[in-house]
Amino acid sequence: MCAPDGDDRPQRADADGDARLDTPAEAVFAANEDPQRGISGTFVLTVKNTDVTEDRIYLNSERDYRHQLSLNVSLDAAQREALQKQLGMPLEYLVNRRLLVQGTARRTTIAFTHDGKPSGKYYFQTQLQVSDPRHVRFAP
Repeated sequence: MCAPDGDDRPQRADADGDARLDTPAEAVFAANEDPQRGISGTFVLTVKNTDVTEDRIYLNSERDYRHQLSLNVSLDAAQREALQKQLGMPLEYLVNRRLLVQGTARRTTIAFTHDGKPSGKYYFQTQLQVSDPRHVRFAP
């Protein structure tokens, strides 16, 4: 399988024909090539950090989620129990575990705020939004 747009570099594919990206860096570069649509496929990452906010769960491939090569898996916080059941362990135990995650990785603009208002400064983060915890499993 070859990459789109005349790029003849070989690209791995999963059983459904979607891309299979074996490193977070590959996912970040592919998502940056098409920031509007991102890249769909199966992504391999080792969890280096987990974070839970009021409304989101994050599984990050770098300790610093702002690192430019971090692939950040994002799920709705309401899915925490289902994700823990799917994986058989609490989120905190996922650090240093390799996962396979299906979805679409997209470059997302994150605005810095001051007193709740945008400061005009921002950075880009590559997020892999997951709507179904069954799309997250351990890598062999």
